[in-house]
This record gives sequence, C-alpha cells and structure tokens, in this order.
Amino acid sequence: MKEETIDARELYDKWAKRRNKIIENFRNGKISLKQRAIELTKNESQFLNYRPLPTNIFHLEDVYNENNNELLVIKLILVHDKVDEVNLKPLLKTVEKYIDNCIEIDNEVYLIFLFKLNRKEVNKQIEEESYPVEEILNPETSYYNSMNIPRFFFIMNLTPLKDIFGIDGVPSLKYPYYKINHGIYLALNNGAQFYEVRKKLIQDRLVRPMYYEDLQEVFRSTWEANIARLLNFRNINWEYEKKGFILNSEHLVKKYGYNTYNPDFFLSDNRIIEVKGYWDAHSLMQVSLFKEQYPEYSLYIIDSDMLYSLNKMYEHKIPNWHRISVTPSTENIPIVGITIKERVQNSKVLKIGDRIILQRDYNNVYDRNAIKALNENGGMVGYIAKEWASVYSDKIDLGMKYQATVKSIEAKVIYIAVTRTNIDEDIAYDFLI
Repeated sequence: MKEETIDARELYDKWAKRRNKIIENFRNGKISLKQRAIELTKNESQFLNYRPLPTNIFHLEDVYNENNNELLVIKLILVHDKVDEVNLKPLLKTVEKYIDNCIEIDNEVYLIFLFKLNRKEVNKQIEEESYPVEEILNPETSYYNSMNIPRFFFIMNLTPLKDIFGIDGVPSLKYPYYKINHGIYLALNNGAQFYEVRKKLIQDRLVRPMYYEDLQEVFRSTWEANIARLLNFRNINWEYEKKGFILNSEHLVKKYGYNTYNPDFFLSDNRIIEVKGYWDAHSLMQVSLFKEQYPEYSLYIIDSDMLYSLNKMYEHKIPNWHRISVTPSTENIPIVGITIKERVQNSKVLKIGDRIILQRDYNNVYDRNAIKALNENGGMVGYIAKEWASVYSDKIDLGMKYQATVKSIEAKVIYIAVTRTNIDEDIAYDFLI
C-alpha cells in the first residue's frame, strides 16, 4: 500500500511540475495560447489516464483559428460504438443538423460539434449566472479550474445541444440514453486542456443496452423489454431502475468493489421486479442481502423458470413482444450443513446421480426462505445454500416443481443439479396473470 501511495504522489508531482512549466512558458511569451492548450492536453493524457483518442479527432486546430477576444469557440466530441447508432438515433436526430463532422474509426463513431459564439453575448449570460463560470472561460484562470457539472451545463446551455444532456454521476446523455456506452470530450479556446468530461468504456459489454421505441426506454436486455410490455398490457405503472440500495456487506466491497444494488422495475406498494437472465455469485448475494436488509420491499424475481411460462402465455397476445428462445435453466446448487451429526449418515450413502427432494421449511426461525434437501427416503441431508434459497423459495411457493440430482460430493458440501419439471404449467405471480 505504501509503495502505491508513493507512486501516485510521484505521478502527481510530475504532472504538476510539467503543467507549471507550460504556464510559465506561456507567460514568458515562449508559446501561444493555442500551444499552451495543446501541451496541457498532452500533459493530462500522459499523467491522468485520459483515454487516448485518434489524433485526427483529438486536436485543437479548429478551436484556435479565430479571434480569441471576440469569439468563444466550443468544440464537443461525442463518441459511441457503431452498433449503438440505432439506439441513439431518436436522441441525436434532434441535433444532427449541428454535427460539424462524423468520423468512424475501429467500429466507433465520433460526432464533432463546433460552435462560435459572440463573447459579448456570452458575458451577458455570465452576469446572470450565480455559479462562478467565468473562471473556466478566462485564459488567465482556466488552467487551474476544473470542468465540473455546473460549468459544463452552462456551456451547453449556450448551444443547441443543451437538451440532449443529463447527469449520471457525471455529465452524460440524458435519460434513458445515459445507459448506452459513450464518451464526452470538450475543448474551448481558453488555453486549457481538452476536457475529458465522461470516459467511454473501452471494454465491450456482454449485455448491450438498447433503445426500444415502443417503450420509449433503454433496457439492458430483451427480457426486460418484454416485462415492461407485459406490465403495460396489465395496466401496471412502473419505473425502470428508479434508484439503488446500499447493501451492508464488507464482502461485496472487497470482492466486487461496490455494495450497491439497482433493481429493475419499481411498482406501487413497494413492489420491485428483478429480471435475471442468469445467476452468478454476485447476483445471488445481492438478492439475498436485499431481501434480508430491506424487508419493507417485496422483491419479485423473474428468471428463466418464470420467463418460460410468461413467454408461452403472452408472446402472441402482446404487441411487439420479442420472441426469444428460453428454456428453464439447470443450476448447480450447493447443499450445506451436511456435517451436522444427525445428517452425516444420510449424506454418506449418497451417490452421484441420486435424487434429492427439495422441501420448504416454513418453520425455520433463522431463514424464512429455507429449503430442506432430503434423500429419497426422506432423510435430512442439509439445506440449500442461503443465497440460492432466496431465489428458489418463491418459485417453489408458487407451485414450480424441481428435479434435483447429486452432481458432486465434497467433504463439507454436496452439489446438486436442479431443473424445473412442470414447464407445461403456466406459473407466474398473480399480478402478472
């Protein structure tokens, strides 16, 4: 930890030393305002982890070719993946006439906007602004003032782009388009660096958010879009990803770097729907902790077991329903507590492929979601792991039946393969039927 701190301090010192040298050269007349901005941009890129942009885009030639005292020049670059053009089209078509240039490089699209405004008119608006924005426009003070949220929106309000932006922690495209991976870069003829307002993620996500015109919303999966259509069909009001919840778990923070949970659909009466395409350890822990720590909410989980039923029930009834190939999944689920004395004998006689009976334990004072695991003779083997029980308890209570067979046997845990069997029965929550 100490070594990392020293490296970070040294990095900052190098950045600050280089910045101060650039400013000194400008004040001594050794470089122009334009050159100052170019060198400050290089300094930021080298030391502050800027995402590198192509040189034919990440330049300031078109920002400093006008009289700096008379005009304020604003250059904004919006970058997104080529495949997301269709998702962003409803929003960007409102400003397409202001696009100065559109460049495609390596499956990314760079939209360049360039505005030249009369400084006298801008100064009038500055006088009406309560937040100190003038510092970012003045070359004498710009280099040590950050491009924060109020300043960014003041500048955007000077342009026709003001209606396409919102806030998602940092400035971003407005709701619901902020969910689509994009970056925002801004340059002014103020002698400061090219500002990286929002960094576009480099990695390609497994799940790519898409805009659904019939729903006027961006969803992260077709499953979520279908559930929104179903809620509309049932005249149920909903809000998508309305808010997040803090989960009290040091383990989540240590393993995943954060401890928040953002459910999908918020309904009336503290009802929440979580749509889950597949289960991993992180998702299971989030759901289990949320149920435990926020009992005032009713969490309704829709995974492949239920979506299979909903798909059969509604694919020919609901307009724009996205036909998807979905089958109930087979999950590899651990049985725990097998070393307790009175259960050991029941565990020892099990073999790979043996049948396990899943039975709800409604009298369990420690876990209201508890599910017993019994052998074929009804002997107690153990319990389904708590995280998995938080998912399967509701499904069993609704009437879903499962086949469970022993898949592997270890000293302290037995893994079983669990698959829904009564798939011909249409089973779902009452309010969705």
